[in-house]
Formats: sequence, C-alpha cells, structure tokens
Amino acid sequence: MKKSKNTISKIFDILAKELEKFSEVELADISSGKATIKVDIIKNKSTSEKSIPSDIDYLKVKSDLNSFQSREKGLEYLNQHCKTKKELTALSKIVDIHVQKSDKIDQLKEKIIESTIGFKLRSAAIQNKSIGEEQ
Repeated sequence: MKKSKNTISKIFDILAKELEKFSEVELADISSGKATIKVDIIKNKSTSEKSIPSDIDYLKVKSDLNSFQSREKGLEYLNQHCKTKKELTALSKIVDIHVQKSDKIDQLKEKIIESTIGFKLRSAAIQNKSIGEEQ
C-alpha cells in the first residue's frame, strides 16, 4: 500500500510534538536502548456520539416543566416525554443539573422536577403564598 507523503509528514509532526514532552533523561534512555517507545493508536470519539438526542425538543420540555404548579403533574409530563436515561441525562444538561453516571432514572427525574418545579414550591412556601399569586 502506497502511503501519502503528506500523511506520513503529519504523523512525524505529531510524534515530534510528543517527543518534546519527554525529559532529557527519558530521551537519553531511549537513545541508549535502555528504554523503548510504544505507540498505541486510539481513535478519538466523534462529537456526534456526545450530542444530545434530537427527537425530543428539550427546550420545550424544560419550558413546559417550568409552567407546572405541582410536582405530580410535572412528573407525569416527564414520564410521557423522557422515558430513557439518555433522554433524562440530555434534559438534565439543558436544565443545568449535575448528573452522575450512577444516577438511576428515578433519581434523574427527581432532580429535574426539583430543579424546575420544586424550587418554586419551596420559595412560595417560605414566602407564604401560592405559586399563581402575584406580589
């Protein structure tokens, strides 16, 4: 297989940049034969794998959740629109909630509901007024 000179040149540039990171001692060990260089080829993850699933309008879901006045109605709505952990994780990013890999679906739903509806209910309770009430 004939390799392009341009491709080989790019690879040497990458190797040279990595070699510049080595210390003088490491370079001396390599040049004397006391150490060797091992090269692993690891494919970079594509950005499309990390993208948010697009079959759901997450901004609309967030907006709708913010309009609910009870946790129960919000949870019912969330159950209808986000069924998988991947969808809930994507919504969590939109709602700006920290998610851990170990979080279960129910935990994610609870975090989302508390972030969108629960805080309004707590605030209203502290201020001793109902949510629909104006100041």
